[in-house]
Amino acid sequence: MTLDSREGFKSLNFGINSNSSITGRTGHGESERETDHELPGMSSNFRYSFAAPTASPPFEIPMTNVSISTKGTLGGEIKPVHLHGEVEHNLHLQLVTKKFKKKSFGYLYSQFGGEDALHDFNRANEGVYFRETPTLPITAYTFDLYNVSAHGLDASFRPKRNDVGTLHQAKQVNKSITGETAAEVGFGDLVHIGTDIIYQEGSDVNQKWANGNPLAQVFQFSDSMSNPAYEPVYFQNTGELTPMEDEAIFNKLGGFDAVRPQLERDNDLSTANTTDVLSNGQELQQKEDVTFTERRTRNKMMSYRTRAEVRHAGESLEAHYLNATRTGHYADPILEGITTSDDLIQDIKVN
Repeated sequence: MTLDSREGFKSLNFGINSNSSITGRTGHGESERETDHELPGMSSNFRYSFAAPTASPPFEIPMTNVSISTKGTLGGEIKPVHLHGEVEHNLHLQLVTKKFKKKSFGYLYSQFGGEDALHDFNRANEGVYFRETPTLPITAYTFDLYNVSAHGLDASFRPKRNDVGTLHQAKQVNKSITGETAAEVGFGDLVHIGTDIIYQEGSDVNQKWANGNPLAQVFQFSDSMSNPAYEPVYFQNTGELTPMEDEAIFNKLGGFDAVRPQLERDNDLSTANTTDVLSNGQELQQKEDVTFTERRTRNKMMSYRTRAEVRHAGESLEAHYLNATRTGHYADPILEGITTSDDLIQDIKVN
């Protein structure tokens, strides 16, 4: 049996073993001896798992479904008989967008991601949601580890954020177009002509929960705040212990206890909306309520500059590569032919 204090009951292990042997005596008197023969045994075991694989946000391509139906009727009336013929044509198409781009943002640049951005996270125990489901899947916001090696220094750093944002799948819109036309023409004592035209257009949208969710304005990644000392992301040595500096925010968000937003709805048939009150009674009205705007205390300070910042300082990127390789020739470590982003980290400094 496997039990995890965070994820609960994970698996059951079953097994069965069978062994047999034959024992006898041979000989008489002093020559008598015991014999023991082992017979082939049987062993079987299996594991039943309650765990579900983690799920990462998919990169889905928008699709357009087109359904067109055309029907025509032509006939005439020769009393008392009405002769007519019908022609019907149906067309169903599923069109895939030929060229489509989505921007992706990792842990370091989450504040620049919009509703159609791909964020770097995954969910454990992902599955279909039922009324009886006690908890939603646990979200793990993945980050990178940075190993720094130099004279007298060998450490690992990880980025940490000072804000609390909302993770969501990229906005996905699938369109559906339906059209129906029908025409009828009849000749006889009196001519009659009729036509029907029906056109319907809809879409299936999967996006961040913003409508009816006031907490979406509170839990958002922020690039800047009113305090000029604010930094969205900072690096901390993985083995460094520092005192908690945001105890008020920590307690407001439940401390060591899990919290959830309180829900409200007009009636049993309507969709529930969130309120700005958490299950512990704390009210959140603005992003400053969950954002630490001061600088963090660190024993080892790791700072970095992007390619754009190095260029803005008037320094040459080629000189940086010459310094790093010490080979006397320019060699961009990024593969040639690939467009490099100005937001890539160019150099790192540790104090």
